[in-house]
Amino acid sequence: MVLQLDYAGVVMARPLRGLMWAAVMLAGLPLVVGVTTLLLYLATDWDWLVGMGLLTLMGGPVLVLVSVGLLIAYAVHAWRKKCVARKVIAWQTAGIVVLMLANLPAAAICASVGGDRVTATRIAVTVQNQATGTAQVKLAGPGGARQFALQPGQNVTIPLRVNGKKLTYRTVVGGRTVEGEVQSWPSAGPTGGVTITVTDGATIVK
Repeated sequence: MVLQLDYAGVVMARPLRGLMWAAVMLAGLPLVVGVTTLLLYLATDWDWLVGMGLLTLMGGPVLVLVSVGLLIAYAVHAWRKKCVARKVIAWQTAGIVVLMLANLPAAAICASVGGDRVTATRIAVTVQNQATGTAQVKLAGPGGARQFALQPGQNVTIPLRVNGKKLTYRTVVGGRTVEGEVQSWPSAGPTGGVTITVTDGATIVK
């Protein structure tokens, strides 16, 4: 009889544990997706990730609310049926609640960092190499640094985020190094941009 009761308790606990794990998954999904989306966006600048981030911010609270309902159902039924130790129920509930609450600061950080990145001013920086030798070029701004080499007569255009902050450059041609700062740039737009021309005698910015 005891074995039958224990077996019945185990069988009864299985669907309840399913509720618990569903609560964990729904509570953790917005956190994982949101942070992953932000990191990918910072690394790649893929525009479709902005939509993914907004979808996560809007859908995350819904998933957490569903998780709350599942957690309550699990805790209440497991407590009444006594098929799970009450101390275990308490620890499980506390852990899931902490996971739910972790979504709040994560969402705030993702929205702040992602929003600043999306609204940052963008300019098109065109670098032209009119020197007789290979030019080593480095551009650095708030969005990170880009370093590349240009052969004589070669040019490249790179979209960079500046967000009102300084943009610096360094060019090296034939052992001569020129460093400087772009003092001003036009408003973001399809026709706006800065041109850096590298020659044997100077580096011109306009």
